[in-house]
Amino acid sequence: MRALINKNAFRLRRFLIFASLVSLLIGIYLMVLIMSPSIMMPLPKEVSNISVIDNGVEVGSMEEEFIEKNWIIIPKIDLFEEIFEGGEEVLSLGVYHKFPEMGDPEKVGNFLLTAHRQELGLTVDSTRRKSPFYNIDKLEVDDEIKIVWNHVMYIYVVKNIYVVEPDQMEIEKQTEKSRLTLYTCTLAGSDDGRIVIEAFPK
Repeated sequence: MRALINKNAFRLRRFLIFASLVSLLIGIYLMVLIMSPSIMMPLPKEVSNISVIDNGVEVGSMEEEFIEKNWIIIPKIDLFEEIFEGGEEVLSLGVYHKFPEMGDPEKVGNFLLTAHRQELGLTVDSTRRKSPFYNIDKLEVDDEIKIVWNHVMYIYVVKNIYVVEPDQMEIEKQTEKSRLTLYTCTLAGSDDGRIVIEAFPK
């Protein structure tokens, strides 16, 4: 009987040690995942040879796989992400063009782009990919945001940065002038509020 108790006690100790080690490793892994999106990534070389013409519009050569898509480029935070349309499920792919009928670089109105701020993935890279707007709080007034749209690059300049409550959806209202609106959750989560970036054509 005593031998059985000792054996069970040994197994329990071994299990507790194993559980502690697993918990520690999971904790370290989560910390790496949380911190990794703050590591800025260089822009692909494929966009480095775009040339400026005038009036805040740039054109140039890009690799074929890039030129047929629309992109958002924010040099300040080394962001280079494809813009997707569709339902909110495309948020898992990158930056979501919400209400495309309202506005885009070719159409006067409120050009709404949103993306996840912090979505954990199974790997560091997938976390970074799922969290395109993680560093959006590093933007400042007068920073530039570039949009590649139908083979042309449009430049917007940040003019307003503020935080709204989760239910303050006036940021999605139509505008009479061309405006780029970026928004995402604060790092405290969707129940805390939204950080909003308003930018206007250069």
